[in-house]
Amino acid sequence: MSDYHTQGPWAASGADMFGDHNITPTHETAAVAAVVSNLRSPLEVAANALLVASAPTMLKALQILQERYESDAWITDQEEMARVVRGTIAAATFSPEQIANLAIETMQ
Repeated sequence: MSDYHTQGPWAASGADMFGDHNITPTHETAAVAAVVSNLRSPLEVAANALLVASAPTMLKALQILQERYESDAWITDQEEMARVVRGTIAAATFSPEQIANLAIETMQ
């Protein structure tokens, strides 16, 4: 299957004047997505933006897991698979400080 989506990595911007966050590839300036505040708390919106920005990392990890599973490497190298899973969870999990910092950043 061809990848038609914008390649990662992606990053979440600080909140704009409406409390929304743009999701932008780190190698481009045009946004690929936006996470809107929609009357949610700024911390929740920032956490959602960080999670959406981690989508390319999660996709890549799933592709690695699928490849290994289908090649029977899953059975022979479970520790490698565990590292992929731990790394993916870490990429999609953020500390309260990271969330708070993004929530209070403003677009320049």
